[in-house]
Amino acid sequence: MKKWECTVCGYIHEGEEPPSECPVCGAGPEYFKEVVEEKQAEEQQSEQTEPVAPAAEPAPKPAAEAGESASASSGKKWECTVCGYIHEGDEPPDQCPVCGAGPEYFKEIVEGGDKTLTEAALAPEGKETPSKSSFLRAQVMKHHLHPIAVHTPNGVLPVALVFLALSMVFGLSGFETAAFFNLVFVLLTMPFVIATGVIAWQDRYKGAMTKIFGLKIGASIVVCATLLALVVWRLVDPEVASSAGRWTYLVICLVSVAGAGLAGHMGGKLVFGGRD
Repeated sequence: MKKWECTVCGYIHEGEEPPSECPVCGAGPEYFKEVVEEKQAEEQQSEQTEPVAPAAEPAPKPAAEAGESASASSGKKWECTVCGYIHEGDEPPDQCPVCGAGPEYFKEIVEGGDKTLTEAALAPEGKETPSKSSFLRAQVMKHHLHPIAVHTPNGVLPVALVFLALSMVFGLSGFETAAFFNLVFVLLTMPFVIATGVIAWQDRYKGAMTKIFGLKIGASIVVCATLLALVVWRLVDPEVASSAGRWTYLVICLVSVAGAGLAGHMGGKLVFGGRD
């Protein structure tokens, strides 16, 4: 069975011909390329090469060297069940280079068959396999609600920062009011952003607590804490943008934007880190 890879999003299709449309990104068949397995490529190359007269039989390799060759040609593939990264080697890596997951999160890929490890075997020791998602959780995953929700703080927060800076530098009170309402809006959306993020982390990424997820969680906490501080401070002191503490207020807003940017960067690494 032939395999076709979408060059836009990486989706793999099996069949004699590429699909008329990628079910993930909607790309047409012209964006698909055939995936040629290593052995198949060698066979095709050997068929195209004219036969050469056999040379003198080489001396047998030492046992150690022969063992290394056999090991190198074993060609096992391991998939990270957290982010989908593919590793080639006799054993899974000590740590996934994309998401930082340990070897217990890897499963061997068997060509032409199912993955070898069971769901129970994939669950790290001391952790229970997550139960089936509820209807709400299923909708969050099906419609990708976390990536949709997370664009709100990532898009609106920088605007609030710019408005706030303009109001402080040029004394434009209208910009300060706009910045405040933007901050309130982002603060109100954060519970939904965090809730969908937790569901995606648990259902798609097995709840793995690796460095990349630790950074995302920490950045989210920073964003929530700084947003709350900014809104409360402004409610207590409506003239904060023109007070002596205005630059501290601006720095807190900058930290909030940086936290949102870091969380977004880590999310992008999860999605695109395994692609060339």
